[in-house]
Amino acid sequence: MTPDELLELHRSFTASVVRLETLQHYAVPGDDERQRAYREGRPLPPREGKSATVRLIQDAVRAGKAFERIHVVDVPLSDYVRYELDAAYPENVAAGEQVWIVDRAAHPGLENARWDFVLVDAGTPHPAVAWYDYTADGQLTGYRRGSPDDVDGCTATIALARAHALSLADFMTSSFREAQ
Repeated sequence: MTPDELLELHRSFTASVVRLETLQHYAVPGDDERQRAYREGRPLPPREGKSATVRLIQDAVRAGKAFERIHVVDVPLSDYVRYELDAAYPENVAAGEQVWIVDRAAHPGLENARWDFVLVDAGTPHPAVAWYDYTADGQLTGYRRGSPDDVDGCTATIALARAHALSLADFMTSSFREAQ
């Protein structure tokens, strides 16, 4: 699956898109300066890819579609996850994305949630899954189109994660976050 095909999947969905993130670090091209600014307490500089993501979310939400992200985190939180929670995700939430955070230890079934994917239009006649492939150090190597058989498993993983997750806002004010 090419990046353009994945982008088209995000542009053409009709009801919902849910991204499951399972890594504790992502090596995002062009994000080093934003992370440095975050660590130094400075405003985040713009990044073209981030701006495009925000516009994609805004357009979908304005059209009445659901745009969600669930991140399965490990405790203690990595520096990268802290950056996402404090700096990167709030931009997505402001654009209309629902962001959920779930501690992997919250349920034994989440231990196996180790592959990132996006589930598109679950519960409709045309659901789809796209898998994200990463190196051990969080570098994206590509995408794979999921099979129809993947839809049920991904739907179940999303349901399990959602059942134990907190919204980003609730997580940020929770005693769990404060203990970090």
